[in-house]
Amino acid sequence: MTLLEPGEGLRCSCMTLATRGSLNALAHKRPLVPLNLINHSPTRTMASSTTTSPVINAADLASFHEHLKKSARVLALLGAGLSASSGLPTFRGAGGLWRTHDATSIATPEAFNADPSLVWQFYSYRRHAALQAQPNPAHYALAKLARKMPGFQALSQNVDGLSPRVDHPPGQLQLLHGSLFEVRCTDRRGCGYSETNFTVRISDS
Repeated sequence: MTLLEPGEGLRCSCMTLATRGSLNALAHKRPLVPLNLINHSPTRTMASSTTTSPVINAADLASFHEHLKKSARVLALLGAGLSASSGLPTFRGAGGLWRTHDATSIATPEAFNADPSLVWQFYSYRRHAALQAQPNPAHYALAKLARKMPGFQALSQNVDGLSPRVDHPPGQLQLLHGSLFEVRCTDRRGCGYSETNFTVRISDS
């Protein structure tokens, strides 16, 4: 039995719905104050952690708010910045190392074939970190918006399971790179076994 994880949660570089300020407001039933997640999201890596306070143009906020209120269909692209606020490392960019290894070079089927033990250790670390992390107000706000707006759809590049943990409607959340907690046999044709597993240690190999 082996773990097949199709990809790494990428940092979104094109569009997202809102930042922590607006999502915090929605989660706590305060007036919506939307911000831009992409340009102002905090950046965290495995080697360091930094947070940048955004400077938001009031006219941009008002314009975004008006467009959101008038929209029947909304698409949100979610990247690593969303979970960085929960303390999870992004793995990409400066500092994206794990035990001196480039994290992106380990998260591949080729790496697993070359050194299964190393890749198992890497994913056990990631699964443990994800289980220890808690969803932040942005996760709750996005899930709440999805429940209130039938035309809302989120495309998530994250594999940490934080969005599903806040009951984000499954039909309005597409996990582009799968989940750390979906394990399956690499022999899909001969075996085909798969399961959802939230136990940190799932193999003694």
